[in-house]
Amino acid sequence: QYSINYPVLDSTKTKLWFASDMPGGMGGMDIYKSDLIEGEWTPPVNLGVDINTPGNEISPYLGPEGFLYFASDGHPGFGGFDIFKYNLKGVSREVVNMGFPVNSSYDDFGLILNKNGLEGYLSSNRNNGGLDDDIFELEIDKQVYPFFLEGELVYSNNSLSEKESKVLKNVKFELMDRNRDLLIASYYSNNIG
Repeated sequence: QYSINYPVLDSTKTKLWFASDMPGGMGGMDIYKSDLIEGEWTPPVNLGVDINTPGNEISPYLGPEGFLYFASDGHPGFGGFDIFKYNLKGVSREVVNMGFPVNSSYDDFGLILNKNGLEGYLSSNRNNGGLDDDIFELEIDKQVYPFFLEGELVYSNNSLSEKESKVLKNVKFELMDRNRDLLIASYYSNNIG
């Protein structure tokens, strides 16, 4: 009489999230949760109006840092299904749209990220005029650009026999993102370091 789709377990395999159009929801497909207690699954609980809308919420995914990711065509977005995140551990009860280029004017859903939350995959029908779903690889850039870096570029030798520091003038230096092994920018210090 109703559907249950997109099941996902937490790492302890004691919490289950899924999407369903079972009676008593907000409308369309909603996201529900059930807990495994003493070998029995609790009756599913609707996640409520923070996450669910009169539209459809599908493809829940438990990402790193306590975020629940899901797709919705009921929250404000770019069109079709968009991917949103919700902090299950945070004080803020705000659903956040993942924005462009994660989301498009087509259906975007089924997000999966690696354990540091910087790379992953999603499903979308953004190619071929929305006729079929494809899997896309993505990178999440958590740094907000532009930002400013100020200071003096100094070489310091702190060996036991000798302590010296000298300002490095007109020297090339690079800013790296070590999580993704990516060069962000390269610059030269000025004539006063």
